[in-house]
Amino acid sequence: EVAQTAATIGREFSYRLLKAVLPQSDTALREALDHLVNAELVFRRGVPPDALYSFKHALVRDVAYESLLKTKRQALHERIVAALQDGPAEPEILAHHASAAGLTERAIGYWQQAGSAALARPAYHEAVGHLGHAVRLIGTLGPMPQWQERELLLQIQLGQALIAARGYAAEPTARAFSRAMELADALPAGPLRFPALYGQWVTRYVRGEPSPELAARFVELAEQAEDSGPRLVARRALALERFHAGRFVEARQLIEGILDAYDPVAHRELALHYGHDARVAALSYKAWILWLLGYPEQSEAASRAAIDWAKERNHGNSTGFALCWGGLIPTILQRRIERVEQQALYAVEFSGELALPLWRGWSRIFLGWAQASLGRHEAGLAEIAAGLDEIRGMGARRLLPFLLGLVAEAQSIAGRREDARRTIGEAFAEMAYTQDLAWAAELHRIRGELSLAQPDADVPRALADLSAALAIAREQHAKLLELRAATGLARLRAAEGDRRDARELLASQCDWFTEGFDAPDIVAAQTLLRQLS
Repeated sequence: EVAQTAATIGREFSYRLLKAVLPQSDTALREALDHLVNAELVFRRGVPPDALYSFKHALVRDVAYESLLKTKRQALHERIVAALQDGPAEPEILAHHASAAGLTERAIGYWQQAGSAALARPAYHEAVGHLGHAVRLIGTLGPMPQWQERELLLQIQLGQALIAARGYAAEPTARAFSRAMELADALPAGPLRFPALYGQWVTRYVRGEPSPELAARFVELAEQAEDSGPRLVARRALALERFHAGRFVEARQLIEGILDAYDPVAHRELALHYGHDARVAALSYKAWILWLLGYPEQSEAASRAAIDWAKERNHGNSTGFALCWGGLIPTILQRRIERVEQQALYAVEFSGELALPLWRGWSRIFLGWAQASLGRHEAGLAEIAAGLDEIRGMGARRLLPFLLGLVAEAQSIAGRREDARRTIGEAFAEMAYTQDLAWAAELHRIRGELSLAQPDADVPRALADLSAALAIAREQHAKLLELRAATGLARLRAAEGDRRDARELLASQCDWFTEGFDAPDIVAAQTLLRQLS
């Protein structure tokens, strides 16, 4: 009986807990435990009543446990819950025993408590496990409104844990948010509708599926809410839809509005309901947009602010976001290659330690691009391939046009020109699928440069692509992409003998800028302009 009761507690058990569960005298209990110790079935550390015991083998514990009748086993688990509930026991321990005792409602509460604590640590994989238990149990209670409301919160929490542990676009993440939206639609309107709606949108976003109508619905509902938090998140969704449509000025206005409205106190908990901190995200996207619009110094300031705020906020997934999207992407756009390598090494290490697979996959691609650009071709291309495998395995197609453009550049630098041509073709196909026009000018420019880099340079094709890059960038007000395209086009025109036209094109571009004169793109353009003069 002592062995069976101890086995119900677990592989390890304390004398105090066993005594609280088993109504035996101290003398009888100590004799029984001494017998088990002498038989080498259990080990003892310390002296009763402070002794701790453990079964020598898991198999011994399992045999003792399985020898109990189900009703007896449930009764013991219930007594263990009663003995533990007023003490310092971890909620997952209480949840395990409550589940085994058939105390379903209490078990759901304990599993949710354990999941919330794991999210806050953060320990995202643990949170997925704990919240998943709660979701499975609540599914046995029937479609009553009070349980539907409880499940809605659990599905949202599970979705947040899955965002970090499996990625935004992973199938389990999509299922959690799809179920949350189903529940939200079946219940009276409430504040949980917003994180459910966001979950649906962000899953599609990272999968590379344009969803402007869903973002617009999100904004319409959020504008009617009393709480300002959902409005910030909804406007960010709309800003990203505008960004990827190439409408950078509109995207900037929306992002600036988010930053103006952000309250560090009132909006602190948004990260727990929407995956990452609203200010970290807005600053990161601001860094992208400012660079594209031609303000490299302001872009770098926004990038640093995103990382600094993420460290102060101390939320794991937000920090991964800031390091990868807020730090690495602007630095890549700036062409600060050595800095990209340093930042990427740190981002890979950080995301690996916290088990943030999506940020790790993207960071590995950026690390590989930097390594290949610095001459370590084989190591860089291998790192890129590994990163691409990781993000594709999670269903993440967002940014693939941009990423594949980087890959094509790396392959060209490594002398793999045919691979580069195939990759840039794949990038254009991804752009057509995702309708991600933000990178259209850059992809045309890269394809034009690749055409010139071939042994049998295709000058007409290069001229067409560079001209298209210039026109697209100009239409999108993307001044630095316009400058890049103009630099390539001026170099080509000069090589064809039209130095005057090349000089005039480049001079008009260089005259526009008011900051960032040490930025590599501006330095390259001005150097070429002096040569042409």
